Amino acid sequence: MGSALGDSRALGAAAVTALLLMWAAAGGLALAEYDCHATSDAISALQSDGNVTVQHSPGIGYGFLGLKEDLPFLGGGGNVTRGVVIVPEDGVAPEAYAPLARGLAVRGSYAVIVEKACAGRILRAMMQKSHLQYWTLAGHGRGGALAAQVARTLQPKVKGLVLMAAPMPPDVDMADLNVIVVVLYGQKDNVVTSKAVEESFSRMPGDSGVTHFLNLGHYDFASSECVGNGKGLDEKRRLDPMDQDFGTIVSQIFTAIALSQWAVASEKALTFFDNEKLTPGHNVSKVYPGDIRVHCTQVPIPNTSPQRSWWVFTPTEIKGGLVYYPGAAVDARAYFPLAFEIAARGHLVVIVQMPTRIASVRYQDANTVIASEHPLFSGVPKGKWALGGHSAGGFATTQYVGKFGDRIYAAVMHAGGWGANLTENPLPIANIYGTLDDLTPGGYDRYRYRNTDPPPKGQGPLVNLKTSRFVAIEGANHYQVGDYGYQSPDQIPIISMEQQVAEFARETVSFLDDVASGKVLQRNKQQSETASL
Repeated sequence: MGSALGDSRALGAAAVTALLLMWAAAGGLALAEYDCHATSDAISALQSDGNVTVQHSPGIGYGFLGLKEDLPFLGGGGNVTRGVVIVPEDGVAPEAYAPLARGLAVRGSYAVIVEKACAGRILRAMMQKSHLQYWTLAGHGRGGALAAQVARTLQPKVKGLVLMAAPMPPDVDMADLNVIVVVLYGQKDNVVTSKAVEESFSRMPGDSGVTHFLNLGHYDFASSECVGNGKGLDEKRRLDPMDQDFGTIVSQIFTAIALSQWAVASEKALTFFDNEKLTPGHNVSKVYPGDIRVHCTQVPIPNTSPQRSWWVFTPTEIKGGLVYYPGAAVDARAYFPLAFEIAARGHLVVIVQMPTRIASVRYQDANTVIASEHPLFSGVPKGKWALGGHSAGGFATTQYVGKFGDRIYAAVMHAGGWGANLTENPLPIANIYGTLDDLTPGGYDRYRYRNTDPPPKGQGPLVNLKTSRFVAIEGANHYQVGDYGYQSPDQIPIISMEQQVAEFARETVSFLDDVASGKVLQRNKQQSETASL
């Protein structure tokens, strides 16, 4: 079947449909066993062309391989490859998921549709591409339930789970696992109701991503003859590649694939949220930079489901408050050591857990912290909230500044990029980064010139140089801002993580203190004069 489809680039949808039917009649696939046959658009998506090669493997399913099997650099680097296994709903022909698989393959990931919801077939599909570093399982309906069970068993090889019109099964709890979970479900689904999906949120990680489609029924997550909630219903709804919801589904599944490196906080990082170890006098107590002490508390973020958290580091003396956004795909808890060092210098720190660990999708969440009447925040002086973030969290910080800059007194990025044009924005902003930061091409100084200079050298100007400060930490790199392990292709630092975190914290607090005292403009002027000599 693979060779037949591979040589049929010039065939139309009708010819390919006939070819499939002939092959099925010869014993290749019993199409009659499916209640929901694939549409002609889905059948045509099985053709190999200049962008995607489609191969059928009897007993497994259909493999879709794009021209670029490796994900782009920012998706984890050229040496990190990932795949996705699509598990069909019972009674839905696997060919109905061909447009979905093709859309994922074009973006750079290997996609395979298994012919049946069977754990053995999922394993065999993964074994065909054993060199792939991480896998995501995407299941529809009862296929989603099976995908969840297999993902729970095979993690950490399986790093991502996508549930389409499927709740987390009662016997599967992933709330404490380092697995990206993406949930896609429809308001009009009467087979698996929205209530059933939402009641399972408690068994999912707090940073799961959820998309609720107002117009989709149960079978609208595949391109089959079944629409809405069954076959032969008088409904006009049908998902196809030209549909906006189809594009959203592909994007959300690709998010799970691209972020499936899903960095986890180290055990050492987690010790910084142990109040006993933050209490001086214990043999294992943390080393404080001064006389200010710190207490930590996990707080549920109001009105979030799955339940997300704030991790709050409260100093005994509070000069101000800092809301902190984690980097993309990074466990928010990896920033506990940094939060401790900042709090121990007098600034209450609130680390925000983000859906799918992407701060830019919820960059406005600092508003919830600032407006909160939680007793923990009562000690922050009025008008003394700042916002900060690492990497993509820094990008989200500038997005916030571009829209809500009047609600904070300063912003601090740790190796962040500009997400808005702030050349006329009066808010003081600092970007602190390491001289060995090489996560993206251009070297560490890109954090400055890309934002201050016009093309071809940079992408700016995006920065108000009168109110912005750039601080390079000698010997520091990108990933040591948090404690989550190596991040390709960053350089190896020549200073320890403890020293890097302490220096980032010290420069952060120095900047915030200068802003509070009105010294920031004076220091920036001196730095500009020195740089021009």
